[in-house]
Amino acid sequence: KAEISVGSSFEPSKVHQLSSQHLCIKFAACVDASPTVSFTHNCIYGVCQGGVVQRICISSWKILDHKVLDDWMFQSSPLVLDDRVVLCAYSRKGRGRVLAFFPNLQDVLWSVEFDKQIKATPILVRMPESREVWVCLDRSSIVALDVNNGSQIRCVPFTHDHVGKPVSCSVGNKSSTLFYGGSSLVWIDINNAGVVSGTKEVECDGDIGPIFKDAIGGPEGTAFIADSYGSLHIISLADKTILSSIQVSNFPLSAPTFVPETNQVFVGSYSGTLHCYHLASHGVPLTLSWEQSVGASLYTRPVAWAMHDTVYVCAATTAGDVVLIRGDNGSQVSKQRVECEIWSDPMLLSTGSEAETNAIDVVFGARDSCLHVLRVSLSDAAYLSRK
Repeated sequence: KAEISVGSSFEPSKVHQLSSQHLCIKFAACVDASPTVSFTHNCIYGVCQGGVVQRICISSWKILDHKVLDDWMFQSSPLVLDDRVVLCAYSRKGRGRVLAFFPNLQDVLWSVEFDKQIKATPILVRMPESREVWVCLDRSSIVALDVNNGSQIRCVPFTHDHVGKPVSCSVGNKSSTLFYGGSSLVWIDINNAGVVSGTKEVECDGDIGPIFKDAIGGPEGTAFIADSYGSLHIISLADKTILSSIQVSNFPLSAPTFVPETNQVFVGSYSGTLHCYHLASHGVPLTLSWEQSVGASLYTRPVAWAMHDTVYVCAATTAGDVVLIRGDNGSQVSKQRVECEIWSDPMLLSTGSEAETNAIDVVFGARDSCLHVLRVSLSDAAYLSRK
């Protein structure tokens, strides 16, 4: 049974309303992992480098529960399922830990510890007879754990770092393929009997740089990856090949975002530029539509959504700016500053009031040890209130 220290080194405070458009929730250390929004539970789950996880109610903006893992740190986002929450932690002693809680965080269901660090976000893989949590162990292997009890079902050994969140897809009705990016590219095939039927690993070289951001699903069995050399790639999950590559920047890139309705791909650069590419109807190639400077590095994945027949893109910078941009022409709509570095991907919150206020809420972590909720306005009528 996991030893969980509750409140020994951290006590949650109330949600602070800094302005009519800005709320923040205090944590014990930098909030570098992206929060997970669960509309099923009406909650946001946030974690920090200080080993704290908190559950915040979306409708009332109250902190409902919290847990503290002394001597452990969170760099990966929570995996939130209907019946449990799975967390991956790591320690300065080079160890990793996977824990499963009930959604209310009251009880730990199981805990497994490894002799390798875990910094990548886990994913759920549904097998014919089970649900498995797939976890990357630093420079070691990818392990699959039974979501019900934490027992190890399978282990796929690899030798390189894989710190980004993987992407998976079904290939017809015969098998599924998982793709991991890192210091190498890894494809894992799982047949319809739930057995790993094949793997392929390609080490990154001069043509493709290390992938330290999340892979993003694309159309028809493809995925997008952005490397640290500044290139954007389209890969085939079924054929295990790179379909197309384009040099976007001379600086590392953020994780990309794909909008299937408009076939647009948005990706940020450490140079401080947001890039928009259009994907041809048959999948390749990518063509540049526009570029927009946001004034500071973009470590985080931009988030995009359609509203009032227009695609909007929200990008968060290391200067603390949250910039709203039109997806059709790259023009800047608004810029709001939170006065702290943002390393956490912004996530959308659906409040049910977008049609009335012409606004949408985004939530993200920052290096000021806070989780921020910001109303990104499309009109002067927008406001965010704590009930």
